[in-house]
Amino acid sequence: MRNFQPICDRIRWPLLPMSMVSTLALLALPAAAANDAFSDDNFFACTADLLEAEIDVSAAAAACSSSRYPEALGACVLDVADFTGIAAADALSVCQRSRQPTQVADCTIDIHDSLLLEPRPLALEYCGRSLLPERYATCVIDLSDAAELDADETLTRCIRSGYRPWEVAPRL
Repeated sequence: MRNFQPICDRIRWPLLPMSMVSTLALLALPAAAANDAFSDDNFFACTADLLEAEIDVSAAAAACSSSRYPEALGACVLDVADFTGIAAADALSVCQRSRQPTQVADCTIDIHDSLLLEPRPLALEYCGRSLLPERYATCVIDLSDAAELDADETLTRCIRSGYRPWEVAPRL
């Protein structure tokens, strides 16, 4: 009598390495796509933006070469300097420390456009300090509008941890 192996025993082992490799390749695709979405390695644009904002050549080169997102850094400094009148050196200092330089610029510009008539470096500093700059800007603008507080007071109140504007949103 002949010893017959089931066909599934003969096919299973050669396909196992191939299926493992294809599974790993499929798992790596989303990670590569996410990496590409955040790769912002345009050092030329960063340096050009900083030079346009009248930052010293050596300071611009040092800042762009050490930045994780150089294009965002250059855009942050240029936008803050152009739209708010805050000194480019101050903007560079804050944008360079931030993990989200474009959000810091948006925060500063939104606060400036809504509340401020003159350049206020405190708005830039607090936007850079905030973990959620866009939410911070919303807090400052809405609190100032609803409670009719001045800009300096709302800047300080919204940056304080744990502050809740009870006059605007009462306790339940």
